[in-house]
Amino acid sequence: MVDDDPTVLDTLQAILLNEGYEVLTAADGQEGWAVLSEQTVDLVVTDEKMPRMKGHELAKRIKAVLPTLPIVMLTGVADPPVTGPPPLVERVVSKPFDFADFVAVIRKLLAQH
Repeated sequence: MVDDDPTVLDTLQAILLNEGYEVLTAADGQEGWAVLSEQTVDLVVTDEKMPRMKGHELAKRIKAVLPTLPIVMLTGVADPPVTGPPPLVERVVSKPFDFADFVAVIRKLLAQH
């Protein structure tokens, strides 16, 4: 989970922990990339608008080395720069969003992975 807003990060982490998922967090794209360099993960959730490295930039780096790793992008931007081919992310979730819908997206992508 990569987001520069600590409230969003803490809230989504708590929701996913409550669903039984293990959650690693990072405060921006560079920190997220560092975490991925040290840990194996099954899915990445990233915000688009962050300092130091935008979500789409993080997605490009991830897909270059882990092309099958599912990525969910959270965004308030009407048209985030995530199209392909191949697409950079498997799912774009627009803010604000329903937490139950968010969990359903995560569950579905992990089941497919």
